Amino acid sequence: MRRSSSVWTLFINILVTISIKKCEGICDNVNNRVLCTSVNEVSNVTLSPLEDISSVTEIEIRNNSELHLSASAFKSTVNLERVVIEFNNINNIFSDTFKDLPLKYVSIQYNNIKTIFPRAFSDLPDITKLILTGNNLKEIPRRVFSNLPIQELKLSKNNISTIEDMALENLPNLKNLKLDHNKLVSIFVHRILSYPTQLEILWLHNNSLTMVTNYMLQKLANLTVLNLGFNSISVIEPNSFVQTPKLGTLVLTHNQLKEIDGSIFPRTGLVYLKKLYLDNNKLMFLSSNFLFPLNGLRRITLVGNPWYCSCLNDVQILLAENKILEKCAEDYNNGKRPVCVSEIVADNVCRHTYNEALSEKYETYKKTLSFI
Repeated sequence: MRRSSSVWTLFINILVTISIKKCEGICDNVNNRVLCTSVNEVSNVTLSPLEDISSVTEIEIRNNSELHLSASAFKSTVNLERVVIEFNNINNIFSDTFKDLPLKYVSIQYNNIKTIFPRAFSDLPDITKLILTGNNLKEIPRRVFSNLPIQELKLSKNNISTIEDMALENLPNLKNLKLDHNKLVSIFVHRILSYPTQLEILWLHNNSLTMVTNYMLQKLANLTVLNLGFNSISVIEPNSFVQTPKLGTLVLTHNQLKEIDGSIFPRTGLVYLKKLYLDNNKLMFLSSNFLFPLNGLRRITLVGNPWYCSCLNDVQILLAENKILEKCAEDYNNGKRPVCVSEIVADNVCRHTYNEALSEKYETYKKTLSFI
């Protein structure tokens, strides 16, 4: 009886072990789409045994707490067009991981990736979109994103503070570059791109930029959208936007601007600029020549600045005369936020002299008001 009991115990242990191994994680191929869940490694050994792996066009790898992505992982997926690797914990992407594949779309988001080795993405003649949002990249060295036909590169929500010169070398089709929510203190776009004139959309909001220099946007002749919001920009040098003649949307919201004038624009104006966001800075007045180069402007935001009431009135008259719509936040329309400041109630003269004390009073008062 004891022997029988021991045999049963051994048999149960074997079954439990087999069950645990089966639950360790799987990659399934359904209609040429592979989904890998609860795995700790994806390699050629993992994927090559799958039925008809050479016909697979899409792979999704999601929600794995610890994941090792082998450099040879996709060696057998010769027809792979789309890769989605999201919400895993991956430290590195090795060289040649994505090589010689007909990939069109790669999304590697929220994986805590710290390092991407040179030529991790190489010989991908069909790729158009590469997304690496929400990782832990601190720098972008050369030869990581080079010689690719991508149209969009998204590096948002990392910890990038350094981008080496020519880090984005030979990306002749790149039109959309998103570097928002990082730790960039400065950037010279033409130094990191070998084809800056191709760029149309540039996101730099939520970084640590303190100024816009007249070298920062050189050679961006076809840029249409520029987002510089939520930085700490206090200075925009004259001629900063001279080399962005096709700019249609300019976002400068939530910065530290105290003064801004028309010298930042080209003398011929920015005829394509339709939307300008200046809200939530420290502006008390606008230079009299500021709007003259902006004949095509149709929408502007001004709220959240400590405007002199007399100066704001002059600006609003000018906006009305030029049929420019001022978009206001609800809290300012309903009286829950201060709109302007004045030392003298009946003061109707706009003075172009900054009053630091009055500005600080405005900011303090604004913070004390309820959002209700």
